[in-house]
Amino acid sequence: MKNDARSVVIGLLWSVSILLVVSGCGGSSGGGTAAATGNTLTVTLTDAITNAAVSGVTVQLDQAGATTTTNANGVASFSGVSSGAHDIHMFPSATSGYQWESIYQTTATSIQWSLSKNDISYVEYAGTVANLGVGDSLTLLLEDAANGQAFSKQCSLVGTSYTCSIQVDGVAVGTSGSFNLWALEKNASGTVVDGVQLQSKANGYTVTTTAQGGTAVTQNITFATTLPATTNLLTISSVTPPAGVTATQTAATMPMLGFEVMGYSTVLGNPIPAYNPFAATSPVWARSSDVNNAGTLTWAIWQKSTIGSGNIQLTSSFTALPAIAAQNGQGAANPKIVFTPAQGTFTGHQVTIDETATGRTLWNIVLPTTATGFTLPTLPTGVTAILSTGTTYNVTVDGIEISGGTAYNQLVAGKYDPTLISYTGLEIVEAKTTFTR
Repeated sequence: MKNDARSVVIGLLWSVSILLVVSGCGGSSGGGTAAATGNTLTVTLTDAITNAAVSGVTVQLDQAGATTTTNANGVASFSGVSSGAHDIHMFPSATSGYQWESIYQTTATSIQWSLSKNDISYVEYAGTVANLGVGDSLTLLLEDAANGQAFSKQCSLVGTSYTCSIQVDGVAVGTSGSFNLWALEKNASGTVVDGVQLQSKANGYTVTTTAQGGTAVTQNITFATTLPATTNLLTISSVTPPAGVTATQTAATMPMLGFEVMGYSTVLGNPIPAYNPFAATSPVWARSSDVNNAGTLTWAIWQKSTIGSGNIQLTSSFTALPAIAAQNGQGAANPKIVFTPAQGTFTGHQVTIDETATGRTLWNIVLPTTATGFTLPTLPTGVTAILSTGTTYNVTVDGIEISGGTAYNQLVAGKYDPTLISYTGLEIVEAKTTFTR
């Protein structure tokens, strides 16, 4: 199961995955040296959840170049590759459930990329809850600190009974995974005031996803009769957003990027106190964000820290957000999506093409910082188009900055971790529109 960080960032990111996590970016690659004439370029594909090799995927070099398929080890190889940057297109079959992936203008020669599925499934819970404070809410959290997976949902309450349907993006119905299960009590401001670990991955706890409304797992919850002491998680002393953006909310997030389980603070310079039920070694993230009223532009920044680390300053690496107008590709054999790139010091762009009805990502695309658009590739023989002529899709363009000086070729060469466990910070600026094929 992947971390849906991207869902938080765009009202998804994250999730990330997105991410990014911005769960989100399709994965990672290993390599990064410029390709010399006659060199071999290899692409290794694995499942984003199981890390198993994915065989039988058609991989194409450039706009209409050589094609091959991944072998039993998930590896596709191209020989005699010329020097310079190339595009890599990955076309899993429709029956595989994986979204398509494209990497534009990379000079990496050994690419290791994880494929994400565009399924949506749920984990259903129901039961009773005792000692929940008047006016407080209940959130259930499935988390695995070891790999960054985390999914949460505020539950519906009727008296002392609750139901909770936790959405898991990118995971097919019937998929099992191992997690810790937490119950978090939040006050009216969204701050955690109590937390109980209900189940433990270390003890072999697993969950299996269902369709929404499927059979619920019974889980009864009892919070403490006296609230535990709070901890000053951090203090966000200042926020410098990109030009034209207002920092409308700040927050402390734990235990993973993307989940405001520790609540919000809208007053800079004020400590963000909360009860921390997680391990003392769990990182705390400082977050600030803004979403415009139309929901078409988003800015969000995260910085990893430790509990009680003092004042934190959040400063944007972007000087301007990307801009994108509605795109029309009807009648074009190879339509082009054009946008104004983000400005500033950042790692690269990510573009997703999503279904309008379900929000499922069909095609995930990674581009360098200087990109102003891209042309969709000519599909190889035997590959069925994933975009239908005359159909309108949602298009999202993200500018992504990963702290630590990560360059674009590193983003597609093994340095990108959708869970962001390895990083100290992430920033995303985003624009959204529609695309008609």
